[in-house]
Amino acid sequence: MPRHHDDSWLSGGETNFDKARLLCPKHHARIHDPGFGTTIHPDNQVTFHMRT
Repeated sequence: MPRHHDDSWLSGGETNFDKARLLCPKHHARIHDPGFGTTIHPDNQVTFHMRT
């Protein structure tokens, strides 16, 4: 499963596993899709919503 980092190392972020989450390939693609916003909940779950 792909691991997504909130602070991408491509943008100068660190590889910090405390700010990372496992996502299936479908949701890993969605988290990078500018048409969707995300909410990261205290239990580290992610929900997606379409941006308007």
